[in-house]
Amino acid sequence: MGIHSCHGCQVSFCLAHLTKHRAELLEKLDSVIIRRDEFFESIFTNMNKNNENIEKVLQTVDEWETKMHESVNQVAEQNRGNIRLEFTRQLNEIKMQYDEFTKELTETREND
Repeated sequence: MGIHSCHGCQVSFCLAHLTKHRAELLEKLDSVIIRRDEFFESIFTNMNKNNENIEKVLQTVDEWETKMHESVNQVAEQNRGNIRLEFTRQLNEIKMQYDEFTKELTETREND
């Protein structure tokens, strides 16, 4: 019958075996701590890799955004140019019709 009992194992030990049992438990605890540290390092490493991948994806999105803005600006500028050309064409057509009408009026007046 042992003098000291281990609350975790529910086993009683004499002082010599209690010391040995305690050393075994500390060794197991050290092993758990090492595995925990390795696990954390693995997670942290993977998170860093994921973060690098996320940064690459975000950079790609930024580049896409810039290209889209450039494309939109280019299309908008082309449309402005087309509108100006069409407006000028219509204005010239109206001016030609006005000049022709004026000429007809002048000829009519001169012939009367």
